This record gives sequence, structure tokens and C-alpha cells, in this order.
Amino acid sequence: SSGYQEINLIGTNVSAYGQDIGTNLPALLRTLVNIDGTYRLYLRNLEPVEVLEYLDEFTEVLKTGKIAYLELPLQSGSNRILKLMNRGYTVEEFVDCFWALKRAYPKLRIRSQVMVGFPSETEEEFQQTVKIATKLPFIYMEPFRFSPRPGTAAARLDGQLDKKLSKARYHKLRKSLMKSHLGSKIRFALSYSLQSLISSRHSK
Repeated sequence: SSGYQEINLIGTNVSAYGQDIGTNLPALLRTLVNIDGTYRLYLRNLEPVEVLEYLDEFTEVLKTGKIAYLELPLQSGSNRILKLMNRGYTVEEFVDCFWALKRAYPKLRIRSQVMVGFPSETEEEFQQTVKIATKLPFIYMEPFRFSPRPGTAAARLDGQLDKKLSKARYHKLRKSLMKSHLGSKIRFALSYSLQSLISSRHSK
């Protein structure tokens, strides 16, 4: 009613909305998209496992065209690594989910994330991640390098990779992304991050 045209739904895990009160995110979205007005919804921090659980309901809501953007982290192109991460889905399920969402609303913009250097990751598994990260038509892919956090299960896993190898894979992934259809967006993001860092230092 105030005329806002872009509305962001944000949370640690937006896709888990409602599970503690007997409802779910698609139910909330059905209510929101039926509100009169010219606006678009942006969904941040979804988890594939929950999107897959409610996939049919998600695709029905997407057909309204009022959801313009969502973030859906892939994390790895290897099923073995995804299992070690306890992600709860396979690469094949993620890809099927991605295309189901795009078929429901072809203009939907999907952003994702991947991590390299996870414990015991092989060169072949790394290449699998590079392949899927650069081939699916995401609007942006955010690369991360694994860093063990004290007290976590991942920090206790066997096969912790040498930091130099992990860093090298990160740079290879970033280089591959910059050569892909995501290139200009990756360069812009890196430039923006550098400018933000410089501005932060000057402000201190």
C-alpha cells in the first residue's frame, strides 16, 4: 500500500519458514502474490532440500510471475562431497529442481554458491563443481574456499586439504567463472568488493 515494488524476504533459511507453526513458505507466498499491486518478491537464503520438498507448490506460485529472484546454493558438483556436507540432496536433484523452477517462470533469476577445498575433495570432484557452476544459467555464482571452523564436524573430517591446494582450486574456479557467461558479473563483484575494502580502510 506504500508503493514499494521490490520486497525481499530474508532469513537464515527462508525456505524453512513456517515449519514450527504448522505451515510452509509456499503457503506464505500464495498469500503474498495474491495481494494487488505491481511488485516483485525476492527470496534470499533458500535451501535446496526444502525447495525440493515443496517443489510442486513452489512452481505453482512461480507461474504468477511475481517472484523475480531467489538464492539457491549448490555448494558442490560432487554427490560424495554433498553427502559429507550433509546437504540432503544430490547434484541430479539440484539440477532437476533448477530447471523445474525455470520452466515455471523462465525470467526467474537464480543466484548460487559453491565451495571448493572441502576435506577429501579430489581433482575430479573439483572439476565436477567447476562444470556445473559454469554451465547452468545462474545470474551469479559466489565461490567460497573451505575453511575449517573449530568444533564443527567438517573440521574433524579426514583428508583436510593443504591450504595452498585449496587456494589454487579457488582461483581456478574463479577464473573459469570469469571465462563463462558469468564473467562480467564476477568481475563487477570483485571490483565492488575491492572498492568497499578500500573505502572501509580510509574511513578508519
